[in-house]
Amino acid sequence: MEKDSLNIPLDGSGTIEYLSTVHYYKKGNIIVHSVGKNENIISTLSTILGNQFAGDLR
Repeated sequence: MEKDSLNIPLDGSGTIEYLSTVHYYKKGNIIVHSVGKNENIISTLSTILGNQFAGDLR
């Protein structure tokens, strides 16, 4: 999983154009990709998974 996460640019950019902010989290053997600005969702993901490692790293 760590090796796979290195393929994700820190700014979350890629070949897909998103209409909102992009957030990437990792914990254990999972990577979570979330798109949006809902503070409740972002807060919940951060609580469960820890800090983002890529995307909108405000």
